[in-house]
Amino acid sequence: MFNLAVAVALGLVAVLAVVRLTMWFLRAMRRGAASLPGALKSLTVEPPQGRAFNDSRDVWPMPKDD
Repeated sequence: MFNLAVAVALGLVAVLAVVRLTMWFLRAMRRGAASLPGALKSLTVEPPQGRAFNDSRDVWPMPKDD
């Protein structure tokens, strides 16, 4: 009988631990989802202002004999 009581107590402790971990995980997921739009916006690449860089012709002059 004592072994049964210990098994039931350990089972209740395990169930309580699983419930607490699940609630913590769900709370963390909600917080993460709420901050997701801001994090995604910070990853976007905005187009450069002004003229685009024009490969090697801006660095090396073109030969005149071509």
